[in-house]
Amino acid sequence: MADQYLDKGNVINSTPEGDQRNKLSAVFDAFQNAFGRGPTQDELNEALPAFSTDNQPHVTNVAGGNAYVSQLHSTQENTPDKIAQKQQTQYLAEAPKHYDAVNQVFQSQLGRTATQDELDHFGSQIASGSLDPYQLQQFVQQQPEYQTTQNKNFQNGLATQLQGYDQNYFNTNVLPSIQEAYAKQGRSFDSSAFQNAATNSAQQQNVSRENFLANLSAQQYGNVQSNAYNDYANQVRNQQNLTNAGIQAQYAGVQNNLNRSNQLMDYQMQSDAYNNYLSKYGKRNNGLGGLIGGGLGAAVGGYFGGTAGAGLGYQLGSGTGTAIQNSGGSY
Repeated sequence: MADQYLDKGNVINSTPEGDQRNKLSAVFDAFQNAFGRGPTQDELNEALPAFSTDNQPHVTNVAGGNAYVSQLHSTQENTPDKIAQKQQTQYLAEAPKHYDAVNQVFQSQLGRTATQDELDHFGSQIASGSLDPYQLQQFVQQQPEYQTTQNKNFQNGLATQLQGYDQNYFNTNVLPSIQEAYAKQGRSFDSSAFQNAATNSAQQQNVSRENFLANLSAQQYGNVQSNAYNDYANQVRNQQNLTNAGIQAQYAGVQNNLNRSNQLMDYQMQSDAYNNYLSKYGKRNNGLGGLIGGGLGAAVGGYFGGTAGAGLGYQLGSGTGTAIQNSGGSY
């Protein structure tokens, strides 16, 4: 509850004795001069005896009373919290002198001006001597806003470089690789499939670039953009190498299947021609040599070529066995 200060007129007028009224008036005058206000009831009770004169009850001791009130004022106003409050008020009044220094730090480190609360707070600290612009800069650099701002600036500055790298790499590496794959398959570059393949590759580059930038921080690269640029370039090249390897493996598989098909067709043509020969000269194929040769061929082919190799080995071995049998004169 706030202190209730007494009103001089009400107190004086309600006091019947003239000597007492004179002392009360002197107390009020002393408080007004020292504190700029009237006393509280407790203060009045404590100060009133100081305005009395020993052995002279009708005399008001103005000098002694004033000295007492002055000392009381000094005691109340010089407590640690009151002194600190006065100093803070003084520093806050001097804060505008340091607004420019505070703004300069905030602009250089965060890319914005300081708020009024920041100006008053840090300006008063600089005025008190407890902070200087360099220390303020160090403080700002420890704040999350600074880290976020640095990362954003780092990413924005790198984004244009990486986009240019992607465009150049697409034109010199990705697109030619796609064209090579389609050319080997005898497919047209004007087809919708080719256009979709090129578009998908470009979109994948964009997604990879955005993911790289999103996970990028200025701190991990010491704010050196060239290091991040080189890491991204290596990442793109490695990914493209994997993609090219997949395309080449797929093409090699198609070629292997095509070669096997051609071998089977050649064998069938040779087999038909030989059977026609046997028929023409009255010989016959009882199949025993083909069965034995096929079994041996399947074993060898399966060892080197798996299931597909076993099938092809059986057919070739069977034909060889039949030919040997027939050359021996079997009817």
